[in-house]
Amino acid sequence: MPLRFITGENPTLASLMCRDAGPAYAKSLLLPCSGISSLREHASRDALIIDNNLTAGEAGIVQEVIERQQGPVLLKIVDPYWVRGNYGRHKSAYAALVETHCARSNVAILSPYQPSEWLKMVVEKFNPKLLVLPYPYVAEAEQPLELTSFSARLDRALLSGALSGRKYPRRARVYRLRYLLPRYRRNFDLLEHPGYPNLGEARRHNLIFDDFVKFISGYKYFFVDPSRANLEFLKYTECAYAGCLPVGTPAASLPAAAQQLVLETPRFLKSMRQPAAARNSGHFEAALA
Repeated sequence: MPLRFITGENPTLASLMCRDAGPAYAKSLLLPCSGISSLREHASRDALIIDNNLTAGEAGIVQEVIERQQGPVLLKIVDPYWVRGNYGRHKSAYAALVETHCARSNVAILSPYQPSEWLKMVVEKFNPKLLVLPYPYVAEAEQPLELTSFSARLDRALLSGALSGRKYPRRARVYRLRYLLPRYRRNFDLLEHPGYPNLGEARRHNLIFDDFVKFISGYKYFFVDPSRANLEFLKYTECAYAGCLPVGTPAASLPAAAQQLVLETPRFLKSMRQPAAARNSGHFEAALA
């Protein structure tokens, strides 16, 4: 049975900043992609993956499709933890659709992460079919990695992303300590979050998609934080694309061999007391792995 990815048609989708949604996500899975309006043109016999970035009206179209056809419909989730859009009076139409229709015989949930918080509640309450599909590794996104060029990179770690202490406690802690302790300022550079224009925020910079990977590949080290929910975010994959050695905390879903390559922050800071020449070879091999 053909498998097709269905995305919303809101113009703000063009401002997405990574391959976790929209046409770029479909491309990473090598799937054909259509807009939501294509579902109204004729009854589809394809199996469908429905993107999560839908307006209330678009979620209504998906509901109609689920209720009129028997073909498989996979409802994609990105944030499995509690966020503004999946509870209370701010619950989105799409989150509501997941809760009301996920237990139907022709419906399943697709998530890049193991269930936690909100999604765990949904799974326990409604017992839906669930496919956990980690982000694919797009080999052509890799930056060249050789010992000579690695040794010439900035000899610091880059701290990037949202700084919510509730969601990313380890990242927020390093951010605070940069202003308090010289060793943190020396060893961590900061790249602020680019913002979410699709949520009404101003764009702060344009280092997104491959430009983001190219930028972080100028550093030997990159900070990773699995959040309070212990999830393997796309940043782990982007760290690998850039050929950086990860600093911070490994996600529980990483293989044991990969978890051992992540330098916990105290260990990283201790290693930085050594001259770069004494670290380059070993840290290059770890980044390559």
